[in-house]
Amino acid sequence: MYMKADGCSRAAIKRWAKGYSAAAGVCLITAAVYELFSHGVYSAYMLGAWTLPALCVVFLLTAVKSFDPLPGNALLQLQACGAATLTAGSLMKGVLDIYGTTNSLTVFYPLAGGLLTFLFAVFYGLGLGASRRKQSSAVLSPEEETNIIEKKEERAI
Repeated sequence: MYMKADGCSRAAIKRWAKGYSAAAGVCLITAAVYELFSHGVYSAYMLGAWTLPALCVVFLLTAVKSFDPLPGNALLQLQACGAATLTAGSLMKGVLDIYGTTNSLTVFYPLAGGLLTFLFAVFYGLGLGASRRKQSSAVLSPEEETNIIEKKEERAI
């Protein structure tokens, strides 16, 4: 579950951001169409469902510019599950609000989505710390090791 030492490539992160942008657009269009046929009944949950994937886009684009190392694929999938759960819960609650009914199971969407998002943050934080420690230690390529050995041998002679 921890990120790879090198994280994802910046291009892969941008692809994830494009996917979240598409999801935000679909949610926005769905909310607009659903509200159009709702006979004047509106739901903040339905109208706000697009903001969750949009916040993921902001995070990922910030990560590309600011964070090093980047999150790995497993962590991005964990974040995607959290965002999808929160978005689906928001859409479901919005549909039920517009329909004029309630359901006790809608309580579990924010709990599950929040837990997944929290786990993403914890694992990313742990992975980020481990990667920094790993980067701070001297990890040399085989060529660099050979050069150091040759220099030591020259000094010994």
